[in-house]
Amino acid sequence: MSDYRDIQIEGMDEVQAVLGRLQAAAIDLTPWFKAVGEHLVLSHTERWDAGKDSHNDKWVDLKPATWDKKKNPKMLFESNTMLGVRGASYNATSEKLEFGLADEKAGWHHFGTQNRQGKEMIPSRELIGWSDDDKQEVIVLGKEHLEKSIKK
Repeated sequence: MSDYRDIQIEGMDEVQAVLGRLQAAAIDLTPWFKAVGEHLVLSHTERWDAGKDSHNDKWVDLKPATWDKKKNPKMLFESNTMLGVRGASYNATSEKLEFGLADEKAGWHHFGTQNRQGKEMIPSRELIGWSDDDKQEVIVLGKEHLEKSIKK
């Protein structure tokens, strides 16, 4: 009769190697965060081009007087600095992903503004948010990140 200490399991070196790669992939999330950041830039740019928020709702329209002054036919695109070419950006490290807009006016539009009497001056137009598609894509990208680490 065999003693339990004599049992040998074939292929444990390979299993341990895969677990080691998974652990390393979980520690350094930079590639996953970069992929998520790229996705967010694209998905947000598409929504902004359509004038919609993350729930696919149209933004509150501009006042007619504002439209009369605009040179750009897109709602929040005038100089292309807030949502255009230099709009969304991200910073990915091994520990976190930062995503946002550098232009301070973005906050005014995202949260809306009021005057001292509480009258709405700029209505809230969500600029940054997670759509259901974004959430699903983040999961897919996470799975791909882990699968790539196993295959190395």
